[in-house]
Amino acid sequence: YKVYTISLFLNRIYVLLLSQTPQISFKAFILDLPSKNAYNILLPEEVYQEISSKISLCKFTYVLEQNKIFLIGGIMQDNKHIQKSIFTFDISLYSFMKEKYTEFTLIPRYRHSCTSQNGIIYVIGGFTSYPESDTIISNEVQFGKYDNSQLHKFNIVKIEGEKPEMMIDANIKIVNDRYVIAFSAYKYSKIWIMDTKDNKGKNYDLRKESFEDYNDENIKINLIQNDITDEGKKINLCIAIIDKANKKINTKYLILNL
Repeated sequence: YKVYTISLFLNRIYVLLLSQTPQISFKAFILDLPSKNAYNILLPEEVYQEISSKISLCKFTYVLEQNKIFLIGGIMQDNKHIQKSIFTFDISLYSFMKEKYTEFTLIPRYRHSCTSQNGIIYVIGGFTSYPESDTIISNEVQFGKYDNSQLHKFNIVKIEGEKPEMMIDANIKIVNDRYVIAFSAYKYSKIWIMDTKDNKGKNYDLRKESFEDYNDENIKINLIQNDITDEGKKINLCIAIIDKANKKINTKYLILNL
């Protein structure tokens, strides 16, 4: 088994594990942080049997919003087509389902990223056709609203200023319940920041901030902490450089003027 999704909600970590041999199956457990106890969740086969051939197993993204883990995009199991449907795993009912929405407007993507804020799901970056090419990376940011157990259509954000550039496998966070921050190390290290109050976006090439590029496949880079200070004029960043081959983690701190 390998980790399929991992989500934090109300001091509990929800983990879905996936196995593809000899057939697709899932395991799930909850880690309660205050008590440090882990609880297995029994998933009857019928929970995932119906959707097992339809969900994406790679290059998708996911986000926990309210009581559901949304599985968005990715490559279909034929390794030829992009997922157009959205599936969810309900953490209260422990069940999968195919989501219905009022209108299908989501741009099909893979190796993209998403985050959520107060019922709004943001989707950023990714390739929009197969196979991969730098000419088909989406710079459109979309948002869809989920409320009253209903997922509404995804609209394109009308961005003032700059749209995100070459955001592949990005880390995305929302800071101060206001700023969307996307970090990507694809081709070169970069950050895109949007203020949701006025939808003003700006790209930052971190090579100009003395931040080295890490294109080694054994290196993984994550944005692990950020704070907006001085009334939105500066952002403090902490970036983790994970050397998987040597099992080392280094951190880099940056301050950017907004």
